[in-house]
Amino acid sequence: MAQRIWTADWHLGSSILLDKKVMGNAVRPFKDVEAMKIAFLNSAMDKSSLGDTIIHLGDFASYGIDRGYRGLKEKPNAIISKISANFVNIRGNHDINNGVFCLGNSLNLSLGKRYPFVSASHYPSYDKRAIGAFTEGTIHLCGHVHKKWKHCLDLTHSVLNVNVGVDAWNYQVVQEEELIKYLNYLFSKRSDELFRIKVLSDKKVEIHGNPKW
Repeated sequence: MAQRIWTADWHLGSSILLDKKVMGNAVRPFKDVEAMKIAFLNSAMDKSSLGDTIIHLGDFASYGIDRGYRGLKEKPNAIISKISANFVNIRGNHDINNGVFCLGNSLNLSLGKRYPFVSASHYPSYDKRAIGAFTEGTIHLCGHVHKKWKHCLDLTHSVLNVNVGVDAWNYQVVQEEELIKYLNYLFSKRSDELFRIKVLSDKKVEIHGNPKW
């Protein structure tokens, strides 16, 4: 049976993300950008089959100061063509000029019977760039925040954000079954146990819970 696989923030070609002096504890554990590309490709191919759909929530290849896609040995679309599953990219801030086809800015879908109202975009719900991409009181899948958090309860909009980016999932893509298990875990917790954020006068206030991933 065909399945969906989730991921975000591959940032192929980004040498900055591999530089400990720049990234500190958020540095990615790869020797170089080629090793990073191979790791993400292997994860995508190992966890998907022909007929599956991989949904990448933005920033497939970096564009800008760290050479990004221009430093890759292959063009981004040639890399995508190696994956047998259908590959859908939702636009992130690095996808404007990197040559990757983007389906759009957001998606609306369901995750099984328990989670019928789910939205997805590159940005978390508290980011102004996510306006129109989610409905208040629902679940929102996103990327963009890298290692900052794996989930975040946006108190201002009553939205539970879940980060599907590779940095939050041990540099692996996420099968939908895994994602649903994680949501079930989160809904077994009290709201004050979750990592929470509230936006006050356009300023983000972080309220740390105890997520214990």
